[in-house]
Amino acid sequence: MKPKLLITTDCFLPRIDGVAIYLKNLLPYLSKSFEVTIVAPRFRGRIPPLPARIVQMPLGAKIADTWIARWNYRKIKTLVSQSDIIFNHTIGTIGAAAILAASKLKKPLVSHVHSYEWDLFSLSVDKFKRLVRWVTLKLARYLYNKTSAIICPSAEVQHVYQSQGITAPSSIVDVRIPVKSFSTKRESHSGLVIGYCGRIAREKGLPYLLKAFSSLKQSSRDLRLMLVGDGLRTLKWRAKLAGAELIGRVDNPQQYYSQMDIFVMPSLTETTSLSTMEAMSSGLPIVATPVGMVPQFIRKSKDGILVPIQDALALKRALQALIEQPSLRKKMGLAGRAYALKHFDIEQSAKKIVEILLKSSKISN
Repeated sequence: MKPKLLITTDCFLPRIDGVAIYLKNLLPYLSKSFEVTIVAPRFRGRIPPLPARIVQMPLGAKIADTWIARWNYRKIKTLVSQSDIIFNHTIGTIGAAAILAASKLKKPLVSHVHSYEWDLFSLSVDKFKRLVRWVTLKLARYLYNKTSAIICPSAEVQHVYQSQGITAPSSIVDVRIPVKSFSTKRESHSGLVIGYCGRIAREKGLPYLLKAFSSLKQSSRDLRLMLVGDGLRTLKWRAKLAGAELIGRVDNPQQYYSQMDIFVMPSLTETTSLSTMEAMSSGLPIVATPVGMVPQFIRKSKDGILVPIQDALALKRALQALIEQPSLRKKMGLAGRAYALKHFDIEQSAKKIVEILLKSSKISN
C-alpha cells in the first residue's frame, strides 16, 4: 500500500501561477510513491486529467487579483486525519487550516515555500502595505513554526525565513521544470514581440514594462507586447491602453513562448520565477529584475540583462539594446537554453522531494 499524501494549496489549476505549474509538473513523480489527494480552491475552468484525487473548496473573498477559498477547518481536518503525510504549499485559508489540523492531530506536514508571503501580499494590495506586511509576517512565523519541516528553493530563501524567526527544520531543494517540453523553434510572426507570462498583478512590476513599451513604440511601429496571463482588471485596462496584446490564461505557454523574441520579467518579488526558467528553456533572451534566483540564471549577461526594480528607463534601454542587435538576442537565447538543459531539469529535485516526504511519513508511523 502506498502512503496517503495530501497536498494542500491555495493556488492550483485551472488558475495558472507558479505554484500550480510546479505541482502539475511534480505530480507524475509523487504519484509513483504516494496515493495523492489535492485540496485546492474551486477556480473557474476545467482541470486536465491528473494522477490524483482532487477535492475543491468553494471560493470566498477576493484579495487583489486572487480569490481565496472559504474557511472550512472541519473539512480540512477530516482530510488531514485520513492522510499519512501532508505536503503544504501556501498559508491561505486552505494551507493555514491544514497546518493547524496537522499540528493538532500530530500528523507530519512538510511545507514547500514558494515566496516571501509577507512581501507578496503587501505588494499585491493598493493600500495599508505596511500593516499587511506586518500581519502576514506574524501569521507566517506562527504557522510555519508548527510544521514538521520546510522545503526552501534556495539557500537565500532559507536564510531569509530563518532570519524572520521561522525556525522549523528546513532543507533546500531547487525548483525545476520539464525543460525538454519547451522548444527553441520560433513561429513566424509580424513585428518583433516582447513577451511576458505570469499573473497580471501589481507585484509583477508590469506598470514599468508598459511605460517602457509605450516609449519604445513611439520609434518602432512594428514592436508588439504580448502579455500571457490573467489578473487585475485595472492593470489589464492599462495594458490595452498601452497597445499590449492580452492573451489571458493559457494551458500551453510553450505555444506563446515560440511567438516571442524577447522575454521580460520586471517583478518586484520572486523566489525562483518559473516563467523565467521556461523562457530560457525556450531559447529566449531575458530582461529581468534581480529578484530571487533570477540573478543566478542571468549569469553576467550571458543569458540576458538585469535591470533595477521599478526602473522603466533602464528597462527601456535594455530592451532597446536587444531590439537593435538580433545577433545578441540569438547568442543570449542559445546560452540560456544550454544553461536550462544542464541545471533546470525536474527529475533530480522531484527525487529529493519524494525522499523527504517518505522519510517524514515513516518517522511519523
